Amino acid sequence: MENARISGWQLHVYKGLKIIPFTLHLPFQIVIPALLLVIAFLRNRKKYSPSL
Repeated sequence: MENARISGWQLHVYKGLKIIPFTLHLPFQIVIPALLLVIAFLRNRKKYSPSL
């Protein structure tokens, strides 16, 4: 029983340090904000463009 608990802990630590940062943190901290910035820029450029 103790080996299963240690193995589960090692798997938990491995996932938390190696897998989760690339699957969750990267999209939430870089990809989604960059996408929202581009969308906001495209939506607001019509408001401030000089009219001829």
